[in-house]
Amino acid sequence: MAKDIFRGGFRHICRRIYADLSAEGQCGKRFYTTSRLKEFGKCEEAKSADIPYDPGQLFLHKSFFYRGIILFSWNSRILDITHVNTSDKHKEKSSKQTDVKSHHSDTKRIKRSFQQYYMVLSDPRDSPYKRNQVAAMHYLQDRNGVSATVCKVSNTDIVNHDDIIPYTSTEEIPIANEVFKSYFDYDKDKVPACRVKPELNITIQTHIPWSDMDNVVYKETTKHIQVTCIPFFLGASQYTEMKTSKPIKTFTWMYCVRIENLGMDILQLRNREWFVFCTSTSKINTERGPSIEGQEPILSPDTKCYQYVSLVHLNSPRGSLWGNYTMVRPDGTEVIIRIPRMELRCDNARNL
Repeated sequence: MAKDIFRGGFRHICRRIYADLSAEGQCGKRFYTTSRLKEFGKCEEAKSADIPYDPGQLFLHKSFFYRGIILFSWNSRILDITHVNTSDKHKEKSSKQTDVKSHHSDTKRIKRSFQQYYMVLSDPRDSPYKRNQVAAMHYLQDRNGVSATVCKVSNTDIVNHDDIIPYTSTEEIPIANEVFKSYFDYDKDKVPACRVKPELNITIQTHIPWSDMDNVVYKETTKHIQVTCIPFFLGASQYTEMKTSKPIKTFTWMYCVRIENLGMDILQLRNREWFVFCTSTSKINTERGPSIEGQEPILSPDTKCYQYVSLVHLNSPRGSLWGNYTMVRPDGTEVIIRIPRMELRCDNARNL
């Protein structure tokens, strides 16, 4: 019985689950939150990588330590690049100066695979433990028939299959998210306890044009730091240029970035450098700046991951996006971490 009780705060509970238990050993364990040991659920058997979880599945996030519920899923192609010989400082400096625009290297391994990804609602009660943004779902909302504004849904996230620990809730309100009641009917005495409302499918069909597209996940590992990028086409809008009075069409992509420390070093992100290629102009634009989204996350063996979402706009339906992060070790040593090259594309038939 003692093994079923996890003492401490919610983050501590997730750490114990992640570190001490295998997927098979988690099944049936009771989960408790806060030092008062209030039970909030019981773990279910994890599904294999080729079997997706259904919408309405409650879960704990292994890496970001929050409770959530799955909205919908999609199967992505994974393009995984690992640089195997980047320890030489002269080689790293030369690579940055001469090879950053092509983003190719003579010392890399490429692995291709598939993985299930999910759009989820997260529980704001667990926000103090998060190392990710709380608004991952973005969409374009039309204004005046042609122009559009980017809207976002709070307390949403993009999650891969491996980070999910499924559980059954014992709470009256399993997810304290304002959108939860709009998308799900909940009765803890029924199976399944969370049933999808038609409103969820309507929202996906109306606002999420990429939900049934062939998405690609780009991964690149440098110095044991893995950067994962997932682009999503949001749509196209049009506006009139003030000087020429000509209509200008803009294509917008959302992209999710996850930075993960796979080694034992402690590094802090200090600077970013992005390169954007647009096919209509055949030019590469550069954007440099300190931090990411105002944050300088520290990645260590104890806090391995950081995740955020951003936007990019092009005047063409085709382009690409890539870059570098500058990270610093405690001794002041700088490490250049590559951001994989994402191909930006859209479905012409549906969105142009």
